[in-house]
Amino acid sequence: MTLSILIPFRNDYEHIDAVVKNIMDTAESDDYEILVYNDGSVLSSGKPRTLELDYKNTRVINAPQSYGVGYAFDRCAEEAQGEYLVLTASDVF
Repeated sequence: MTLSILIPFRNDYEHIDAVVKNIMDTAESDDYEILVYNDGSVLSSGKPRTLELDYKNTRVINAPQSYGVGYAFDRCAEEAQGEYLVLTASDVF
């Protein structure tokens, strides 16, 4: 795998689906993974878990509480399988 795209979010269910969909729609190959880090979101509607079912190459890491964006990127980087990392935000689409 060449590319790992890391997306932390906290209580931003409104945008996270659109961000993942946009990445998948614009990707020119399937040689990537998307790691979505749920940074202790308060409103647990189940949305992060369904991302794994709705979109291929997508994994969700759920934190029990908020540790901050720096920790979120570090945690995703530990889980990433790609040779290169792309860091983005949950409201960039």
